[in-house]
Amino acid sequence: MSQPPEDQMKALWQGQEPENPAMTVAAIRLLVKDNQAHQRHFQLFGLGVTVLATGIWIWCAWTAPTPLVRIGDLIMLGWMPVMLWMLYRRRPGRAPGTETTAQGLLDFYRAEVLRQAPDMRLVGLSLAPLAVGMALIGSEVIKKLMHRPDLWLQASPLGVLMVLWVVVFVRQTRRAKRKVAERLRDIDALRG
Repeated sequence: MSQPPEDQMKALWQGQEPENPAMTVAAIRLLVKDNQAHQRHFQLFGLGVTVLATGIWIWCAWTAPTPLVRIGDLIMLGWMPVMLWMLYRRRPGRAPGTETTAQGLLDFYRAEVLRQAPDMRLVGLSLAPLAVGMALIGSEVIKKLMHRPDLWLQASPLGVLMVLWVVVFVRQTRRAKRKVAERLRDIDALRG
């Protein structure tokens, strides 16, 4: 049992909350390893979506009813190399060796998280072929709808799906930016 303090400073010092211990190198390595595993899963999912979309656009181009729709499908097929490039840029880096300090690991982890932020220039570059292709296909659909107004009801789900895709895309982009900003704040807090 401790003796009562003789002066106020000693009492204040003994009564304060203990400091939170700094994160260990092993704990930071686990964070880095978890982040790399998450990125590998993201890469595999993205690759699967790219392969599926490539198959769909090839099939659409093959079965297109008009040359303009076929050109639109082939332009959208041109989006796939950009998508693969985006996936390649976001691949996880090689983790530092065992001799790296906690500060070095945090710097590496921060750089990896920063790379996961959506790059709006690349997003715009990847969406340009989609917009051109959809405009070409949309022009053909509208031309057909002008001659047969009874088809408007059948074409409306396509319009609803396109609007829904835009809304989901914007929300996911904002969510990804917010998530990266939160993780960067957490990493900066670990630095002290």
